[in-house]
Amino acid sequence: NKKHVLFEICNEPNGGTSWATVKEYAEAVLKVIRQDNKNETVVIVGTPTWSQDVDQASQNKLTASNVMYTVHFYAGSHGAALRSKAETAMRNGCAIFVTEFGTTDASGNGNYSPDATRTWVQWMNEHKISWANWSYADKDETSAALKPGSCNQGKWDNTTTNGDLIKELIKKDRIAYIPCSNQSQGGNNNNNTGDNMYIYPADNVREYDVISDNSGITFSDERMYLFHCGGGGIDYAEMFADRGMPGGMEAPA
Repeated sequence: NKKHVLFEICNEPNGGTSWATVKEYAEAVLKVIRQDNKNETVVIVGTPTWSQDVDQASQNKLTASNVMYTVHFYAGSHGAALRSKAETAMRNGCAIFVTEFGTTDASGNGNYSPDATRTWVQWMNEHKISWANWSYADKDETSAALKPGSCNQGKWDNTTTNGDLIKELIKKDRIAYIPCSNQSQGGNNNNNTGDNMYIYPADNVREYDVISDNSGITFSDERMYLFHCGGGGIDYAEMFADRGMPGGMEAPA
């Protein structure tokens, strides 16, 4: 029941799963979340075809408040056609969060595409879409941000070519918080006190502070992380860039 916690449900529906099926599932899960979630923090809902058919979801939206819809892309596999789907959804009133994207093809391990990645990030900035990059991990694949062995050695800034690009984009493309039209001012340039939907990192925290499963999570001054947890604690984290409150969202009272 914390305002800064974002829920994401139904990750990458595939295998022909329809939006009608995803919506039915989401409605049931949302009821359970809201029972103990008086603040009505953000719930992000996956969309069909590995979270690409957000245009379909926009034609039959969920009625719950503070809901966003997921778009996933890999710059080496997806381009203008997927951006068009997302733009359709936004025109239809959907708030979008890119909770996963990669600089490679959809396998995560080929066709490294920095130019296409920059095109995507520019597009996300223009539309005030927040994003998380796959992946802040040391797996031996092109899309990993860290070199193999970095995690065991505690070398959290031992970045790969992909990791260097993501750091560059986060630093270069930081933009001031500007509220969307018809919305109240909810935050201000990375010194948020927790009263909004997003918590911004504190300015006095070192880059890549060590993250432990049982202690408070700390952030650097220029990036945030989206954590994926399993039975043994944190499995991996994705570097996250906040782009302000997207269109369609409402600031909590």
